[in-house]
Amino acid sequence: MTLITALPLEMDLVDLLISGQWLIKTLLVVMISIAGIFMLRSSDGDKSLAVRRIATLLFMLFAIIAVLQPLLVSRIAFYLGIGRGADLVLYILTVAFFANLVTNYRRTIYLEQKNTDIARSIALNSVQYPEGRHPEA
Repeated sequence: MTLITALPLEMDLVDLLISGQWLIKTLLVVMISIAGIFMLRSSDGDKSLAVRRIATLLFMLFAIIAVLQPLLVSRIAFYLGIGRGADLVLYILTVAFFANLVTNYRRTIYLEQKNTDIARSIALNSVQYPEGRHPEA
């Protein structure tokens, strides 16, 4: 018997209610949905908004499937040659973490440069010259 035939795919509503997992699964789906809505909201000046929205939707879809049908994730992991569904989730979260790390680093560098430019502009515009020493005079 292979792993694919040994794993049942469906869990009916009665089994879900009896197992006691309905509360945590409901909370996880709601939290994933709320986080996704916040990620999908537009922000001004974001050049890669479409890519971010598609990635967010795909990640939300995967997360909701992983919560509602964990055995399906195990099957996908088996097809990919990964031992367990939990390992597949770990690998995907690791990639997402590093992508977020790089994105935040690049955004921080951009914002620091923007702050430097603003500070320079303010400093140059607020120079006070002694009487009779103004360069435009």
